[in-house]
Amino acid sequence: MKMLIVLGMREDEARIMEIFKEAGVMMYSRFDTTGSVSNDHVALSDEWFSATAGQANSVAYFSFADDQKASKALALVKEANDNSVTGSPIHGFIVPVEAQF
Repeated sequence: MKMLIVLGMREDEARIMEIFKEAGVMMYSRFDTTGSVSNDHVALSDEWFSATAGQANSVAYFSFADDQKASKALALVKEANDNSVTGSPIHGFIVPVEAQF
């Protein structure tokens, strides 16, 4: 089992939902989050929320999924970013779950 975490801008929410559906991830949690970018950083493109300086309203999703579904979701995140024109990537992570009860 893996913990799948996906972060994006509110504008990406529909695409994130498509990613979860296509990957077969049907149970998840969602919460609002605020991403911040420091104007002091030289390369804003390296920041997670690089589209705007200051703060950005973002969303975060997480789900406990089997390896296959988590990997499929991460591949779809990469595909969405490769085809994106917004300049704000969706971020996806897979975290191993060492124990559960």
